[in-house]
Amino acid sequence: MNSSEQLSVIKLRQWKDIVEDKQILEKLQNEIFPNYMMKMRWFGGKGRGLKSIQMIDYAIIHCTALDDGYLLLLEVSFDDNTLDIYHLPIAFSQMGVCSELRKNCSQSIISLINIDNEEGFLYDALYDHRSQQALITNLANNCRIKQKNGELVFISTPDLKSYVLKQLNSRSKTSMIEESNTSIIYDKHFFLKIYRKVGRDINSDVEMNQFLNEETTFRHIPRYIGSIQYKFDKETVVLGMIQEYIPSISDGWVYILGQLNDFSRNVLSLEDIASVNIELKGSLINPLVYEEISEDLKKLFDKSTSELINLLGHRTGQMHHALSSNNQLSSFNPEEYSPDYQHSLFTSIESLIETVFQTLQKNLRKIPQNIHEEVKEMLSMKSELMTMLKRISSREINVTKIRIHGDYHLAQILFTGNDFLIVDFEGEPTAHFNQRRLKYSPLKDVASMIRSFHYAAYWSLFSNTQRRSEDINTLIPFIEIWFHYISAFFIKSYLDTTSGAPFIPNNNQDIQILLETFLLEKAISELNYELNYRLDWILIPLRGIKSVINKNKFG
Repeated sequence: MNSSEQLSVIKLRQWKDIVEDKQILEKLQNEIFPNYMMKMRWFGGKGRGLKSIQMIDYAIIHCTALDDGYLLLLEVSFDDNTLDIYHLPIAFSQMGVCSELRKNCSQSIISLINIDNEEGFLYDALYDHRSQQALITNLANNCRIKQKNGELVFISTPDLKSYVLKQLNSRSKTSMIEESNTSIIYDKHFFLKIYRKVGRDINSDVEMNQFLNEETTFRHIPRYIGSIQYKFDKETVVLGMIQEYIPSISDGWVYILGQLNDFSRNVLSLEDIASVNIELKGSLINPLVYEEISEDLKKLFDKSTSELINLLGHRTGQMHHALSSNNQLSSFNPEEYSPDYQHSLFTSIESLIETVFQTLQKNLRKIPQNIHEEVKEMLSMKSELMTMLKRISSREINVTKIRIHGDYHLAQILFTGNDFLIVDFEGEPTAHFNQRRLKYSPLKDVASMIRSFHYAAYWSLFSNTQRRSEDINTLIPFIEIWFHYISAFFIKSYLDTTSGAPFIPNNNQDIQILLETFLLEKAISELNYELNYRLDWILIPLRGIKSVINKNKFG
């Protein structure tokens, strides 16, 4: 929030009127909350046409001896007649007390507020140390707080209570990383994720973390500690999850971009670039390992990078083994593929293609001129695309479906310096909560990570404003080489780790069909996103789609 930005003012007789006074609620719902939420990174409805916001419930949480905070549940309706529920914790603070918050964390300020002539701010309570302490104390004590319509329930392991008793006033801070949730770090010991978009269905992030921690031996995730739940008679809304804090150097995205920058420097320092053989070798199901690439390319690739990508493929395979390991719990019990399921998979992607190609045609005039030819080429390849996709329903594939990560990309990986941890098991953000718990081929996760490699490769080129256009032209074929072989190292390690598993087909043709289907599905979804939000970036998914169609290895 810019300091000169005009804030709305709310006048109250007493603080509890913020949730009880109908006129105040109308102003909040019609003016203040829409304006505030549309600015926030965690609000995922910006492009859907916000119709209305209605507070459907609230819970009281004691932040200090004098002040209460409110955890609001806001039902947001959109022009397409869909509904989402968002969680917004609010609190009041006097001007002087809140001045530091306004200075250092302006995004927390919602509006000005006047309570019986005392001026202050209405703000997002998650950014205030008092609220942060109240949350972890309640968690440590496994508190159950009765509410008007339900009960606020805090659940945690004994470890947290021991920590809180030793650290009576722990240092806490809200993560400044812009994401779809809000995270609080306590003394680099615990990590509390507060969910912004919530639902009445089972929270897959909590469910998956609990399962992996308690029912499997997979330990390459942060340890699950507990959760915050708002319980009603027949429903539960999960508001937050606390985990062990794991120190890391970076996430996978930042790590890979660093490797790409080193790779690009190595390319540009070559004395005779034209002499390098840029022919791509190996294929999707017969990928090369580092030792098999040419000596020229070995000079460009850092061997330690290939080893870490091998490790990431191995950890991914281990995760899928763990997720398929329980035959007793119905929510994790593997299920067979079937011809009907394969047909439904084809029809869902077919529908997506129709929508995206129509949007692509309609937006042709808005698309940057320098990629018009590639767009037209893509439009002409629709029949080839459909022919490839029909393979998924043309033969029976004997394989199982399991629970998967569901939103697997480089930013969901923590790099510790010598290993990787996997985080954020919420599933696809745009999917409904019950859809996130469905079972799929784990090759869908594999395809998603490969697409993340592709995005990172092009991002490293286009996001560097200091890079000369002639250098970009020189680097593009080499960036494709990097993507091809990094993807190969990842897939080879993954397939070696999962060889013989019932969720991986026992023949290469079926593996190829599944991988190519999911690569196309992901790239088409990315194209759909870029057409709606970033027209300048449609080149990346376009090339991803064409590369699969042309069987140009990985693209």
